[in-house]
Amino acid sequence: MGPGAARGLLAAGVCAAAAVLVYLLAFHLQGGLDADDHITQGFVLVDAPAPEERAASLVEYLNTLPFSIAVLIVLAAATVTGGLRTAAGAAAIFAGANVTTQLLQAATEHPRAGEFLTVTQWPSGHATAATSLSVCVVLVTPARARPAMAALATLGLLTIGFSILLTGSHRISDVLAGILVVGAWTGLVGAALLPFAPPNAAGARAAAWAAAAAAVVALAVLAVIVLEGLPPRRYVPAVAAGAAGVAILAAAVVGAAARLPAPVRARRLTRAPTR
Repeated sequence: MGPGAARGLLAAGVCAAAAVLVYLLAFHLQGGLDADDHITQGFVLVDAPAPEERAASLVEYLNTLPFSIAVLIVLAAATVTGGLRTAAGAAAIFAGANVTTQLLQAATEHPRAGEFLTVTQWPSGHATAATSLSVCVVLVTPARARPAMAALATLGLLTIGFSILLTGSHRISDVLAGILVVGAWTGLVGAALLPFAPPNAAGARAAAWAAAAAAVVALAVLAVIVLEGLPPRRYVPAVAAGAAGVAILAAAVVGAAARLPAPVRARRLTRAPTR
């Protein structure tokens, strides 16, 4: 096993362990459940009708039919830019992450003991769908364009993630777990792809910085929304901490996806022709 594959497995293990920790905090530790309630309630109490209405509309774009169409488009692009190997990697992330979330939802489908949103699904299916779409869009993008795509993907993911929280569709633990499930599958697919192709080492750092910059922009936009519909003062630190946690995790997962091998056909197309 090469170092790239080992790092992929390590990343998958870290994400899986973090998801287990989120589960334990949100379901079995009173302090974690209280924090989950408090942060989520802070987001819901943001009184900004226009942004919340747009947020609800955005979340609907990840319902079954629109998401299925987006998946088919990404898989077609993967086949064109990277061939069957890249398409198979994207399909594995889509299928693996979203099926895993469905199984976890079935296994954890019972009320939690908190005072707020007592019946929810863990992890969030919408957060899983948004994260898998963001990661796979980066995967099928040629190396030179990955920094820009990583920024756009991070912005899109956080737009959906914050929208889920502002509309009260899920607790923050559900959103974090959805991102972590995709992170684990991204690591597994990376471990499978890296033995056959080199990692995108050159562009990975630029893409990671681009994802981080996009996360800062998303946090700034959220801050404007929060200031417009300021929740009770005691919730503001919790909303800030929760938003920062989601943003850091989203940027990390998208940035990690940018390190996966760039599409083979795209690399060949960018080479100068030899005579």
